[in-house]
Amino acid sequence: MKYAIGIDIGGTKVAGGLVDEMGNVTHITRLPSNPSNREGMFAVVCRVIEQVLVDSKLSAHEVCVGLGIPGLVDREAGIAVFQNNLAWENFPVVARLREAFPAMKKIVIDNDVYQATRAEWNYAGLKEEELLVYITISTGLSCAIMTRGDFIRGNGFAGELGLIPLKEKNGHIYSVEQSAAGPALAERGKEAYNDGTVTPEEIFRRYRLGEPLAKELVEAWSKDVSQAVYTIVSLLDPQKIIFGGSVMTLNPDLLPLIKTKLGEWIVPAQSHSITSLGISPYPNTGGIIGAGLHALN
Repeated sequence: MKYAIGIDIGGTKVAGGLVDEMGNVTHITRLPSNPSNREGMFAVVCRVIEQVLVDSKLSAHEVCVGLGIPGLVDREAGIAVFQNNLAWENFPVVARLREAFPAMKKIVIDNDVYQATRAEWNYAGLKEEELLVYITISTGLSCAIMTRGDFIRGNGFAGELGLIPLKEKNGHIYSVEQSAAGPALAERGKEAYNDGTVTPEEIFRRYRLGEPLAKELVEAWSKDVSQAVYTIVSLLDPQKIIFGGSVMTLNPDLLPLIKTKLGEWIVPAQSHSITSLGISPYPNTGGIIGAGLHALN
């Protein structure tokens, strides 16, 4: 059995684990990120790799490494080009890791959403010619598209669902991300309750208790999400649409509401799209697994 260390890099934590060829993950390690310090962040990544090696009792020459990095990456050059939440602009992460772990067989990088999508493809069991779209909703909102085991990348920026203009309010155009990501829901709640401490978690809690204002907020949010999904349905008609990200994986009971709202948009010929929607089976480990599979394949 071959093994890889999958690394999922985020603004709040760096997570890593040992991934096998079947997509199983063990020896998971998580450490807080150091997002404002370029070298400090790299040191955290190295510590996670070192800890997984120690826990698995494997040597560097016995594993390869895959990393999922936010934002724009140059996969061929091994460079983290730009991120909103890290101080890694044009950071040569692969070259630096080769210096730190010279015995390591192979080191690869990709965008973090793309890496998580690899795990979903591995799990979904689709036919080669079928299409999977993975949508992540958390502090941001984005998607990735896979078919035949590889991505539809366009010129390199495909999948930026969050950038699509969605609606106009008070003379301002709001994108999908500005309408449907976690911070957008929080802002709606703060305004509605006149309370600057309101979070999406609190809104969902009140929604489950049947509070009318929370119900109004969540239904408006789910309408925005469903409209974004309908864009994907109309353009791609994929066999699977999988939701990831903390907003959805921590609140799977919201999926029926989104399906209901989607049903208001679709035409009869698209009715199969309702059943194509699902929640990721990997609430915390998809990015690790996908990054590991990338290195192994």
